[in-house]
Amino acid sequence: MLALFTFLLQFASLAWFMCFLFGAGTFGLVPILNSKIIIPAPEAPALSGTIAASVFNLANSIGATLGTILLNNQLTYTTTTLVAAGMILFGMILTIFMHRVEDKTLFQMHEEAEQF
Repeated sequence: MLALFTFLLQFASLAWFMCFLFGAGTFGLVPILNSKIIIPAPEAPALSGTIAASVFNLANSIGATLGTILLNNQLTYTTTTLVAAGMILFGMILTIFMHRVEDKTLFQMHEEAEQF
């Protein structure tokens, strides 16, 4: 979506719509990612929530720092946006990989405890 946004910037209404879709997608994904961190740690939900927030803040600072470095090296906003899309793609690949290797029994045990 971010890569497509890069090419739609010249059309104000389409760029606005893509911003809306990007925000909605982000708003929908954050709770899912938080739950994947918090649910497997029922003994310390506050600690796992704090770690999740810290990881999001770290990712935000890495993105801002990288964007600043790219712009200071005379790269365009278009290039910066495409690099950001590549970072998101890397994150998606990493998330899919981690989902495949994670211990699913942690989630099943939590679901069974809620039923009682």
